[in-house]
Amino acid sequence: LSVYLMMFGLVSPFVGMALARFSLRPFMALGAAINAAALALAAHTHDIRTLILLYACIGFGSGLLGVVAPITLVSRWFDEKRGAVLGMVTAPIFVLLSPVTTIALLKAGGLHAAFLTMAVIFAILTLLMLFVIDRPPDTDSLSRPALDGTPGSRTFMRQTGFWLLAVGIALMASAGTAFYAHGIGYMMQKGISLEAGTLIFSVFAGSGLIGTLLFGWLSDRIGPVSALILNAAVQLGLWTLLVLVTDFKVLICIAALIGMCMPSLNTIQAAVLAHLFGVKNVPRAMGISYFVKVPFLLVAAPAVGYLFDVTRSYDFAFSVLASSMLVALAAFVAVHFLRIDSEDSSTSPLAA
Repeated sequence: LSVYLMMFGLVSPFVGMALARFSLRPFMALGAAINAAALALAAHTHDIRTLILLYACIGFGSGLLGVVAPITLVSRWFDEKRGAVLGMVTAPIFVLLSPVTTIALLKAGGLHAAFLTMAVIFAILTLLMLFVIDRPPDTDSLSRPALDGTPGSRTFMRQTGFWLLAVGIALMASAGTAFYAHGIGYMMQKGISLEAGTLIFSVFAGSGLIGTLLFGWLSDRIGPVSALILNAAVQLGLWTLLVLVTDFKVLICIAALIGMCMPSLNTIQAAVLAHLFGVKNVPRAMGISYFVKVPFLLVAAPAVGYLFDVTRSYDFAFSVLASSMLVALAAFVAVHFLRIDSEDSSTSPLAA
């Protein structure tokens, strides 16, 4: 999985740059085809080194197909209610369905059946991607300039707000990765049984479907930057409570609320980038943002494990994660004020 994430992160900025110039269709179809081939080969390999290499290929294919490309597609097609549509597209429906399906496949035919089934799904997806239409016929909305008034495609990289946004999202996403890796162990440290801890973790993973739809709707109602600030503020309170609370019922509620906030980050981030820097810059900005995110994702879980080994407790490590929410919140508030400063001109597309 680390190799998968690394490849996904390395390829994302290059995909973003390419999608700004070329059609999405061949990239998405090629990504699905690479995943289909790699998973089909994985079904027949018995060497862990080969499997790791194949997961690197899957990471490459997923970089072509996932996150940057679909978010770019939605951003190009939807101007009104963009947040709500992004919420629907990024809702983790298959994240909920795949564990149960995979367990059934493993029981029925082992790892071979699971890998082959995924290969067939991606083969079908390859055909579907050939029907992708990049943008609506009227693309006038895509020619709007970025807020700094310069039409250059890389002007967003010169803006402090973009980097604050990228680092803040990376901090929050890495906390979610750490919870995925250590959440059950942390619950057991609090005196919760393994079965109950697993239930809490399942609630955390399952509530993301509601969260992506909710925060997508909020992005349209109160603005994407405000929705992001609200998300970070809520998570700061929840992660602080997670450190302090030991009651089982309260922990379930906290895990459910964190699970609602965490998966919606991609949705809100895409809406913020389109809102601040223009739809034309979304693929590049998302790709570079994911590149920034990857080191945080790779380090978070091992760092929490190291702190546990040193202190023999998860308390300090999870307090650090809670503190990272405060840093992210401060970054997003700064982005908000930078955005206000850039809207002074009456010619700003957002002011209009």
